[in-house]
Amino acid sequence: MFWIKFSSLLSNFLPFGIYMLILSFTETNIFVLRIILSIVVIIQIILAFTLTISIKNVIKHYSYSDSEYRIIRISRDRTSPLNFFVTNIFPLIAFDFNNTGLIVFTIIMIFIIAILFIRNNLYLYNPFIELFNWKLYNIKLEKNDDNNSNNIFSKTYITNIVVPINSTIKIKDFEDDICF
Repeated sequence: MFWIKFSSLLSNFLPFGIYMLILSFTETNIFVLRIILSIVVIIQIILAFTLTISIKNVIKHYSYSDSEYRIIRISRDRTSPLNFFVTNIFPLIAFDFNNTGLIVFTIIMIFIIAILFIRNNLYLYNPFIELFNWKLYNIKLEKNDDNNSNNIFSKTYITNIVVPINSTIKIKDFEDDICF
């Protein structure tokens, strides 16, 4: 699970890596940095492609819940592209290799974004997941107990199939608030 989070996080910064690589070609004295950035971008591309394979493999290792749940409400999460642009594209606007303070600030911001992504399970808000036909849904599920009491809860649901409302599903819990 750590590797999925880590690869999603690093592949999330692919546009930033590409931008820094392009920016390094405008500077003449940083050949070594250009090579390092090229390697980083290649690693980010590989991680973006292996991310969905990793998700498929992880799904196989989790078993379905014993209970069936009825989907009360389901909505496609359409805020993830906006979150992606705000957290990953805006830092590109002001980046400059000649400004040491800005470089340090950018590194600190990337570190803070990484911590927030991991702690809040935002690593799934990755455009590469959607490019490979996985979709994120916010779902509200209802589980009927034997005691005739209804348990209703919400989760982020990751799937590559269409799920209609009021259908009954079994889920694979991945984290407290994430399921397959």
